[in-house]
Amino acid sequence: MDVNAGKNCAFLTHMGKDSNSAHNFSVRSFHSLKNSMTHIDKAIVQASAKMIGNARQRLKVTIDSIR
Repeated sequence: MDVNAGKNCAFLTHMGKDSNSAHNFSVRSFHSLKNSMTHIDKAIVQASAKMIGNARQRLKVTIDSIR
């Protein structure tokens, strides 16, 4: 393929003509990877912190109801 082939340009073929092309999918995946908030370990830590907070709240309510 020739680089200056108009619609059949090698770069356009690689990048695709729509947003669902392999190139655009890879670009979106790369940007997601760069975003640290999308990492699974960050999500687990946030979920764990929320679970700990909920457990503490239940404990406080239980202690208050026993008194």
